[in-house]
Amino acid sequence: MADDTELLERVQLRLSLCDTDEKFEDALARLLPGLLLKMGVTASKAAGMAVLSHINTVLKSRPALKLPVDALLEQLADPAVDGGVKPFSRMYLEMALPRTDAAARPDLARRLLLAARSCFHGNSKISEALMMFAIPWLGQLRLPAGAGERPAAIGVDDAEFAAAFTLLLRDFLLLASGAKQMTLAAATALANAAAAAANTAPAQPKAPGGLSWSVVSTFVKPDGSVFGISSREQMIEVKLAILNLLGQPGLFPSALVLPPLFASLGDTADKVVDTADMMVKHHCTRETLNESGVALGLVALFLGSQAAAGVAAEHMRSPASPALRLALMAHILRSERLAALYPAALQITFSCLFDATTPKLRTAGLNFMHRCFELAPASTLKTLLPVYMSAALMKLLDNPYETIPSTVPAANATAAVPIAQDAAAAAAAAMPGADPVAAVAVAAAAAAVVGALLLAAAEAPSAAPSCPC
Repeated sequence: MADDTELLERVQLRLSLCDTDEKFEDALARLLPGLLLKMGVTASKAAGMAVLSHINTVLKSRPALKLPVDALLEQLADPAVDGGVKPFSRMYLEMALPRTDAAARPDLARRLLLAARSCFHGNSKISEALMMFAIPWLGQLRLPAGAGERPAAIGVDDAEFAAAFTLLLRDFLLLASGAKQMTLAAATALANAAAAAANTAPAQPKAPGGLSWSVVSTFVKPDGSVFGISSREQMIEVKLAILNLLGQPGLFPSALVLPPLFASLGDTADKVVDTADMMVKHHCTRETLNESGVALGLVALFLGSQAAAGVAAEHMRSPASPALRLALMAHILRSERLAALYPAALQITFSCLFDATTPKLRTAGLNFMHRCFELAPASTLKTLLPVYMSAALMKLLDNPYETIPSTVPAANATAAVPIAQDAAAAAAAAMPGADPVAAVAVAAAAAAVVGALLLAAAEAPSAAPSCPC
């Protein structure tokens, strides 16, 4: 390994003798890729670090110096390169991209995405990093004029890669529209300070809505900054560029486009919300909403991750923010599949009613409950009605059924109608000071519950029908 040490010393000497930026750039283009390969050799790592330290000092003082983007990109995506080299290749590629000439930037995102696709099936972590690097440059991406040529131009003709890319875009769109993001360290510090002030044990801080701390760390540096983003305005521009890319004809199927569009509906930037809402109206048909992938994606975004054994806290996704949940409910209410999908339908209803909710969100939850009563299979409904009654409506309405007789004659199904009307009136009266819209929704839900219970009782003549409250 003495030869490697001597070689690295000569490299450092040659770099030190460069007396102009042009000479230093030329030397880096020729020497840096080979120098990084030496970082995979333990015996030469110390000497290599000394050379890299000199390079970093020069680069820090001269932000206009160019780095060999193509060579670094090829090295990072090459499966034959030692794993110990990849972190250094990634670090210098991250430094190289913002230094790229303006003339080369329109092609930057395309090259990064094609490299990401090339290593996607072999090294998904490197592929994810390359996709993330491409995001700030998507606004300058130039696609072929022909719709049929577009997917192959950026690698999304591979269905699995296209799905992974759109999910990464969804997660980016869930970030706050600002130059700085909340990090786990900052959130923990705030939680500890609040716990100390209240003299309680600190709680595990929750990640931003729809995200996990591990996902946040993919995009966000320890100081809260995002790669390629320096201001709120730039973050909004990048989000709009993402939406523009998703809307390009022939690039992605609607089932892949909708998850990132849904994620944008709760953004704090009106331009982002308005653009996403317009695109959702185009892509979100009744048939698409009932597709399994779209429906389950809505549930996952709305509810977040469910606690599971062996899953670390940093990998648990938080539920969507109240603003996003309210926006999502408009589409969940249109999905026949979700109204009959259990336990997801129950979880959505209870989340709207009781989890950090708002009056509008609670009203949407009651409307969804009513929708579930209309669409759920009879066998499922008989099992779940007591749950809705005891754990949802009874808790929400403070038992408005005290005014209803405990035994209800049910010679035929028509007996349910007036009693359901009485239940609706009792439900509305049980909400003094409630918002009229909410009271109407509660009344409708209560009527549906009592009516469905009585109809179920009428189907079983041997049992004495009664109100289960």
